[in-house]
Amino acid sequence: MIGGLAVNIHGHVRATHDVDPLLAVEDESGVHHLMGGLGYEDVDCRADLSSYAGGRERVDFLRAQREISCKLLS
Repeated sequence: MIGGLAVNIHGHVRATHDVDPLLAVEDESGVHHLMGGLGYEDVDCRADLSSYAGGRERVDFLRAQREISCKLLS
């Protein structure tokens, strides 16, 4: 977990209302189908992220592309 939620877990206050999981590029297709099946709408898709919204919830999947971010997933 990265982003504002992770910052809060480490004891620093950051007001955020989304979740930012780090995603391996090869898992993108599976996540897209999963989120659609859960009723989330694909609202933004770029080289580095995919954003989904469902009601008041938003999930931003950040794609691990750089070596250091890929290491975080292993």
